[in-house]
Amino acid sequence: MTTAPRPFYRADLDGFRALACVIIFIYHAGLEFVPAATLAVDGFFILSGYLLAKHAWSAHLDKTFSFARYYQKRARRVLAPLLVMLLICTLVAYWTFLPDDLDRYADSVIATIAYISNFYMAAQVDYFAPAAAVTPLVHTWSIATEEQFYVGLPLLLLSLSLLGRNWAKPVFIILFIVALWLGQWTADNMGSGAHYLLPGRIWEFLLGMAVGMFWPQSQQDKFRGVISQTISLFGMALFLFYIFTFSYEAINPPSFNMLPPLLGLCLFIMFSHPRTLTYRLMSWPVLVGIGQASYSFYLWHYPLFAFWRYRTQEPLSITEILIIALIMVPISWVSWKYVEQPFRNTKQTSLRMFVGCMVAIAALTLGLAVYANQTKGDVGRWGDTYETIIESQTKPPIMAHCKFHKNYDQTEIDACVQSFGNRPHIYLLGDSLARGFSPSLRAKLALHNIGLVTLYHPGCMPFDFPAPLHFERSKTCIAFFEQVHDYLKTRNEPVIIMALWRGHLTGPSYDNGRGGIKLKKMDQFAPYLDRLPERIPYIREEIKKLAAQHPLILIGPTPEAGWRVPEKALQVLQSGGDINDIGTGYQWHRAKTKIVGQILDDLPSVIPIIDSASLICDAESDFCPHVINGTPLYYDHTHLARPYADMLADAIVDGQLKILLPQHSEPSR
Repeated sequence: MTTAPRPFYRADLDGFRALACVIIFIYHAGLEFVPAATLAVDGFFILSGYLLAKHAWSAHLDKTFSFARYYQKRARRVLAPLLVMLLICTLVAYWTFLPDDLDRYADSVIATIAYISNFYMAAQVDYFAPAAAVTPLVHTWSIATEEQFYVGLPLLLLSLSLLGRNWAKPVFIILFIVALWLGQWTADNMGSGAHYLLPGRIWEFLLGMAVGMFWPQSQQDKFRGVISQTISLFGMALFLFYIFTFSYEAINPPSFNMLPPLLGLCLFIMFSHPRTLTYRLMSWPVLVGIGQASYSFYLWHYPLFAFWRYRTQEPLSITEILIIALIMVPISWVSWKYVEQPFRNTKQTSLRMFVGCMVAIAALTLGLAVYANQTKGDVGRWGDTYETIIESQTKPPIMAHCKFHKNYDQTEIDACVQSFGNRPHIYLLGDSLARGFSPSLRAKLALHNIGLVTLYHPGCMPFDFPAPLHFERSKTCIAFFEQVHDYLKTRNEPVIIMALWRGHLTGPSYDNGRGGIKLKKMDQFAPYLDRLPERIPYIREEIKKLAAQHPLILIGPTPEAGWRVPEKALQVLQSGGDINDIGTGYQWHRAKTKIVGQILDDLPSVIPIIDSASLICDAESDFCPHVINGTPLYYDHTHLARPYADMLADAIVDGQLKILLPQHSEPSR
């Protein structure tokens, strides 16, 4: 009596799956000691190619291959856990995401269900950019890539089987060489598409297939003892060595540089057997258990990371990583036990039931995604506050009528002044703060029939002393404002000066004392800090010279936010907090800008100084709000949004216009 052969199974391969998942988990957690962890995903490609080819190739040769059985098995393997994960994540996204993010997430859901998420991610998400860390489905690119390959795999194997055993191997080798060249070409020419898309990855699947097709079990059984021990251990060690020591840039996926570690993995697959050390290590029951649930593990780990990061808007701490791991393990086990296993079992779940359940889950998930698209992320549930925050991020134009930036052009300035005719005009000098303030001041002055000429250079103090916020702009700063001041010597109209006073004196970095830190490189600014004793009196004297020839107004230091206020407001809104509580301390602002007093406090009292902080700050409560009545006062971490700029323009026009241009202090009718 003969018994049916036992199904092919290797516990060490499940152990490898577990190891690969742990490496990927560590990498996606943001820990940096596995710099080439993406090789673990490539390891999945190798393993998948090996296992599928091992079964399908022999079936093709024996004329027992069934296309229907093959595709049904693939569908039962991948669809149920993926669709259940998508449905649950979509419900979580409705609760978690702000409208624009929910809208983008919905696009990724549709792409994932269609198994083209790798194309979507290639077009929309840089895998290594910060945005990827809060994109829950970015990891599905690899699943889409695998399935796209698996669709055509039976036809490839059928074609090779028709060639016969003698021709199959040389033709396969030619295909592999072409695919390897294609991988190198995509790495050199396709940017992020090389990472995400199938063409560059084909050679990895073919490499795994080569082991499954041309390294039969009988061949493996020939190598026992020292040979198999040494080669299997060397192969796994080489694979792990690359993961822990090489950077992603060094291996440059999917280039030739990946061949050594992936060949090492192939050696492990070829020579590991129950008597080798590698097999015994990789078949440790804990690893095998994780490996059996590796698909669910992989599916769930990234959404958990992404949603957590989205809620906190901060890098993950070790404690948070451990909490996520403790959440992920039972979720993955439940997915494997109660979703993967039942739907893969043809006796437990009939084909009709399987198709019906998959269609129902997919339809419900697609319905939610389409609704999110149609309603622009269900924006209505957030009210007007969300739209107000989004609109506040709009920056004023760099160039506009009578607004001159960086490149001094006397002809255009003269044309601007002539366009005012007999109307008076005022000059606004400054850095990018003046750019942001200019539209509000222009609109307020227009009510009094007064023109405005804005002369600004980003990152530069409005004097010809080399003290730029951006070192590389020093020459253009000096040249621009030298010409500006030479021009103003020929004029006598009023001048208003606005700049980031503190930043120009002490450097561009800023800590708002409440967790908002604007970090900039300070090394190039150090020489200017050393020259503060020289710069402060110089700037003071330049102001006095300007005031001797022009009616002059100085706008004092505006409170710096230290964080991008609209983004901070969205974060607080998303977490259910009150965005009107966003702000910093008034005394903190005064302490940070104390050095500016060494310039402004010693100026003649006849020079008006607008205390811009007093327009929004409350000394009694020691609070400078960054949002008032749901409206952000800044469009980034420093520059004034229209509401704050309007308040400042009102303070100048209503409070100082009589001094500057007394005959035009009343609005025109």
